[in-house]
Amino acid sequence: MVQTSHRTAPSPNPERSLTARQREILRLVLQEYIRTGQPVGSQALVDRYRLPYSSATVRNEFASLTQAGYLTQPHTSAGRIPTPRAYRFLVQHLDALGAPPLRLQEAVRQRLRPESRAQDWLVQAAEVLAEQTHAAAWVTPPRLEQARCQSVRLLPWEGQRVLVLVLLPGGWMHQRVVTLSRRIPPSRLAEWQRYLTDRCRGRTARELASLPPPQDPDVRRLWEVVLDEVDRAQSGSEAPLYRRGLHYLVFTEAAPRAVRVLEEGARLRHILRRVAARLPVGEVYVLIGGTEEAPEELQGCAFIVGRYGARAPATGFLGVVGPLRMPYNETVPAVRFVSRWLTRLFSES
Repeated sequence: MVQTSHRTAPSPNPERSLTARQREILRLVLQEYIRTGQPVGSQALVDRYRLPYSSATVRNEFASLTQAGYLTQPHTSAGRIPTPRAYRFLVQHLDALGAPPLRLQEAVRQRLRPESRAQDWLVQAAEVLAEQTHAAAWVTPPRLEQARCQSVRLLPWEGQRVLVLVLLPGGWMHQRVVTLSRRIPPSRLAEWQRYLTDRCRGRTARELASLPPPQDPDVRRLWEVVLDEVDRAQSGSEAPLYRRGLHYLVFTEAAPRAVRVLEEGARLRHILRRVAARLPVGEVYVLIGGTEEAPEELQGCAFIVGRYGARAPATGFLGVVGPLRMPYNETVPAVRFVSRWLTRLFSES
């Protein structure tokens, strides 16, 4: 059995007051509601799971769990449905998850191959997660956690244009073609290359911005490009987001907010900033909308995020978002498996 680790935000109201029987009944209500989407009645629960208590006893426990905020009743004659706090309880007690379904493992091995391009890995990761979890999946490219310029290369391009290569730790590179005011001979470009490398090596974008700019207009232009590329590597603001499976959200209560999160990069970055500090590579974090730890953007949604590590010091995020009523015991291991597979691919590439 493969063990998995996952995290949720610390609960301000731990469920220590629940009895063992209440925990069992709450777990079964969650399981049944996730399966059917219908309010769960006490007699139906006793019959389906052959519980050793009467339906009257279960009804009494339903009342206690409702008073504690774990269940709610649409109307007096209906059964009970779980609240967001109940889903948080479920996720916090996924103590020993096994491996994800074999079908997902096989799909990942077949479609995320070492010989493919890195961009293809990210696209396929999003597609496999969406197809296998029946939820909207997303993947961000890896970005440097601490971008420092390592060296600068200047290569003649065409006419007055120069190719600027900014090398960063871990083998990462940003490049841009710049048009200068005049054609620069290769010997002069080599001088400027040494000058920029000596001036930029080991510095972040903030540190570079604090230095006085060069006096020569063309060197200053090259200097500004280097600064901009280091800053872009750090912020990741222009990084694409690979999204798949939005159609799985159709007709779910999570659709409006979930789609908005995936379409508006600022909202997603806001959520990822909340979890980044507490989410090591290879672990999974679950946010349950409607509870204290989740931002308002996720009201009515479940947001499962994993972190994968590329060549240090770069990492990316991936995950799924969907309605609260999702099979967490399968989805959480799936996100974890794909994140670890991506980690291996980027580490060995």
